[in-house]
Amino acid sequence: MDITPYRLNDEAFWSSSRRGSDKIATQLVGEYKGLLVDAPRRIPVDQRSTFPMGLYHLGSIRDVSTIRFSKLGLMTAMDVTSNRLYVATGRAFEKDDDPVKGPPVAASKFPEGDMSSASALELRSVMKMPWEPANYLLTAILRDKVSNRAAVEMCQSPSCYVDPEVVKYRAAELAKINPGAVDPRPGETLPSYRKLDNSLAIPEQPGIALASTRLVDSRRDQPWLIQGAFRLTPIPQELVKAGWSDPYYSTRPADSRPTAVITIYLLMVGADDGSSYLWPLRVPSYPRAGAPATGYFALDLRQLRGAPQTPQTYFAYAFSGASMAGPVTAAVVSR
Repeated sequence: MDITPYRLNDEAFWSSSRRGSDKIATQLVGEYKGLLVDAPRRIPVDQRSTFPMGLYHLGSIRDVSTIRFSKLGLMTAMDVTSNRLYVATGRAFEKDDDPVKGPPVAASKFPEGDMSSASALELRSVMKMPWEPANYLLTAILRDKVSNRAAVEMCQSPSCYVDPEVVKYRAAELAKINPGAVDPRPGETLPSYRKLDNSLAIPEQPGIALASTRLVDSRRDQPWLIQGAFRLTPIPQELVKAGWSDPYYSTRPADSRPTAVITIYLLMVGADDGSSYLWPLRVPSYPRAGAPATGYFALDLRQLRGAPQTPQTYFAYAFSGASMAGPVTAAVVSR
């Protein structure tokens, strides 16, 4: 949902007396269920030292009271300038000033109706983002619910002098950087970065397609297949240049080499315990006509370090640049 008509002006995010004037929490009760995020459009890094935002959870009284972002949620901030994803759990934003929790309230005790919950979060201290110009997309996740994606430009104020030669030099230096090696390394069967018989179709528009094995039995030695296909525009550091080194391709000189190695972040979220798992995949794209890079990936999640093992339902997401895919539902089951 686009919440632009309800957004506060930028100054209000640093003014506690004006922060409460945001009407999202009251105007959308009963009309919208899910998460919304609100943030300044621009943050001048030479004048501000914090990254404030507003988080809203709207839904039934029972859901908002029991399925809390502070326990089960995740906050993501994608730096589309450098294709770097920052992730923090809802717990990381909660102050530990009430260590003794009361007993849970029975479901029958909650009245019928809808409500909203509003929180003010400060991202810089928790997510440790570099304090420099960049373009971010903020997205909140709560199980299979995804908020709007709020765009925030971190910039210099007009009073700062911008030296065009410095800008040109930095861009040239970034363009020289080679991507890292493909990771995880291709295997005899999996991981695979070629088109398979059951591969997903490459999206017609820029984006990522994502799929997963729906049920995985923890008692059996069966793969947890994660598949993806993408059409993405690589940043300069992801384009393969002369001197690129990769241990897999160096031993296979006859194989065609990729033209780009794009970072795609695979994120898994546990529905019951709020656990999160993040893997930055470095996925090759092979020569094709057209500017955007396209390609495939297929891997067995159980082969990745730190793969989920707790029996519960999980939701998978994928991020790269301005693109996001998910939720895709999967579950680990046991006896």
